[in-house]
Amino acid sequence: MIRNLTAALRFLTILPLGKPADFPGHRMVPYFPLAGLILGLLLALIDAMLQHIFPLNIVSLIDVVFLAVVTGALHLDGLADTADGLSATEVLWMPLRS
Repeated sequence: MIRNLTAALRFLTILPLGKPADFPGHRMVPYFPLAGLILGLLLALIDAMLQHIFPLNIVSLIDVVFLAVVTGALHLDGLADTADGLSATEVLWMPLRS
């Protein structure tokens, strides 16, 4: 269980946990929600500590930057791809020609 959880955390983040060659594939996928919960709790802890030091807008910026750095901007890339797909004005029905 712990090996699959650390593999999921390594896969979804840049955190150096465990052996790099140990990716159990399909066995780590069920642990993705738990890995997300751990990241969310870590972010909430950082947010709660920084709210006593900085104004809210600075804390929000630090939260976004922290999450982008720790996850390797995985979610920001997905958001950008979604926005790109939704903003497309033409649909290409023919295959691309080389």
